[in-house]
Amino acid sequence: MNDFNKLCAFVKCTLITSEVVHYSGKQMRHEVRHHFNQVKNACTLFEKFIHRELGEMAKDEDEINSEICNLIWQIFDMEPETRENFLKHMDKFEYDEPKQK
Repeated sequence: MNDFNKLCAFVKCTLITSEVVHYSGKQMRHEVRHHFNQVKNACTLFEKFIHRELGEMAKDEDEINSEICNLIWQIFDMEPETRENFLKHMDKFEYDEPKQK
């Protein structure tokens, strides 16, 4: 996965999380709300651009990035000890990239 794909995944996570925060009912101070809206609007415009460029592949990209976001949320929601064990496990994981033909 190249760096631009990673950026797209994090933008999607930001959008999903901003929706959760928006509908949580918690009030934000004026300055925080201002920055929050700027970030959310910028990410929305970026995602629209990416979807326009990807065309039919946008649906697949959206599903993958949503799953990445879901995984990140699960990590945050873990009990501290479970999260620590999971992250230690991930640190040991080695991915062998397939050989190109």
